[in-house]
Amino acid sequence: MAANPEDFDTSDSKLTLAKQLVGLVWGSNTMPATFEVEYEGAKWEILVRVKEAAS
Repeated sequence: MAANPEDFDTSDSKLTLAKQLVGLVWGSNTMPATFEVEYEGAKWEILVRVKEAAS
């Protein structure tokens, strides 16, 4: 049975993951970028894109 992500304290993990995904996209010079992620049989598609330009 797949682990339920809601069962974990994810605040630090979410920040780390977000930084890593942004770093991957930034380094590839490709905007937007889509990643396919699979964990214990569950599959997700993650899209990383610029939401709003910084002022």
